Amino acid sequence: VQQALEGAPVGERVLIYDTPGYQEAVTLAEFLADQGKKVEIATPSSQVGQMIGSSHQPHVWPLLRNKGVVFSVFTSLKKISGNVVTLADVHTQQERTVEVDTVVMSTGYRANDSLWRTLTGQVPELYAAGDCYSPRRALDAIHEGYNTAFKI
Repeated sequence: VQQALEGAPVGERVLIYDTPGYQEAVTLAEFLADQGKKVEIATPSSQVGQMIGSSHQPHVWPLLRNKGVVFSVFTSLKKISGNVVTLADVHTQQERTVEVDTVVMSTGYRANDSLWRTLTGQVPELYAAGDCYSPRRALDAIHEGYNTAFKI
């Protein structure tokens, strides 16, 4: 997602496969739709942007739908073969194919612990928190940082 937002080449027909359901996929969908691209968001969840919050969803859904973004809920990605993507209903496993130019995977992040590894053994005390330990939402990282500081 980040690469596409930063200008990586994206074709005219785009499938965004979103498993976490946070803001990233819907932000990218809006960004690409504003460029005139045909965008579909597929998610195994029951809602697009399931985790963005119930106060935000009623604004995001009509905005994206009015920009032509297609929502495919309860949908898993089975296979990518060239420009053909095979999707399946998570309940029935009934498959369908979609021709796309680009598939963007919004499936989470990796921990970024490079600074922690560099400083290990270089300072008397060192703690991993937030995305250094495991990627998650900002509030989770703040809470973890608070708890770590409280223990020191």
